[in-house]
Amino acid sequence: MVALRWSSLVVLLVACHEEPPPFDPLLPVSVETTLSTNAAGLNEPVGVHCQLFNGRGEPIMGGPFAFGVAPSELVFVEGMALLSQRSVPHEVGCVDLVSGVVDATPSIVEFAPGPTVRTAITIDPPTIAAGATATVTCSGQDEYGNATGANVRLDV
Repeated sequence: MVALRWSSLVVLLVACHEEPPPFDPLLPVSVETTLSTNAAGLNEPVGVHCQLFNGRGEPIMGGPFAFGVAPSELVFVEGMALLSQRSVPHEVGCVDLVSGVVDATPSIVEFAPGPTVRTAITIDPPTIAAGATATVTCSGQDEYGNATGANVRLDV
């Protein structure tokens, strides 16, 4: 059994308390990604802006920056802008190349499909016996193969 007096306990608690490190107003702790638009057409450039923040949420200077895009197929980067030939939502997140701070909540941009230039036809099932039925689906696609919403379904 250990008996502690009140004065011993106070000394013990004071000895265990550590001071937090001093606040550095220039230390980046987060980066935010801002896009020039959240909706664009295929091959339309979307500007990317990166802003660093300190531990108090105050904007600070930094950089150079880079950014990542997911999905990245058919995405082209030119400086701090991107354009895409895929009509899906893209997540875009900045990274400060000096500190390594990465945006934990990327921004999203969606590229709209282009005009319908061809039709893809599917038959289900692909082979049938005489007198059986099949479903024929015609799907509109733009020049990059993105679905355009011009779809027709027939049961024959």
